[in-house]
Amino acid sequence: MGIKDILFSSAGETATKLATTTADLVERWKPGAEKRHSMDLETEGQAQTSTQAARQHDAPMQGSTWFDTLVNGLNRLIRPGATIYFLLALDGRYVQIKVDHLDPVVLQWVSLVLAFWFGGRTLLKDLPAAIAYLRRSGS
Repeated sequence: MGIKDILFSSAGETATKLATTTADLVERWKPGAEKRHSMDLETEGQAQTSTQAARQHDAPMQGSTWFDTLVNGLNRLIRPGATIYFLLALDGRYVQIKVDHLDPVVLQWVSLVLAFWFGGRTLLKDLPAAIAYLRRSGS
């Protein structure tokens, strides 16, 4: 909408555009019953699709050998196994690795992986909100 349209359009056209824009905003922020119903149906469809994908992922592979099953099982144990090891090491049940003897690059990678495992990825999903929160709390 340019200056020409603003200056030379009729009041009726302007009112119609304003009403249409307002109706679109209201429908977007507070949808009516029909729109809510279609949104509910869409949400149910997405939930069913997600559940079906999860079941297919967790189902045993067709034609897999014992070795494939073993490797899949070991792959699923790495994260919980490392977590339990680190927690027991903090408790003093295992010998802790001396940080002074580690290469700084290795230490940075281990720190990065641990931060990702223990919730750092949630910050990455909503980084703009996290930055806004840090700015508000810092001032």
